[in-house]
Amino acid sequence: MPKVIPNGSKVLVTGANGYIAAWVVRTLLEKGYAVRDWNEQSIEEVKQIGKNANKLNK
Repeated sequence: MPKVIPNGSKVLVTGANGYIAAWVVRTLLEKGYAVRDWNEQSIEEVKQIGKNANKLNK
């Protein structure tokens, strides 16, 4: 059984400017985790993915 990381924990996501990792970052932020990415892209830019999701599937 996988271990659950308590909400509010710090999480490092590498490749956060990639499509899948960006969604992982967004989900972690929504669940209250403190997220650190290993890219030049800012977390604010990653959060914008949810607002533009309908454009990504076209």
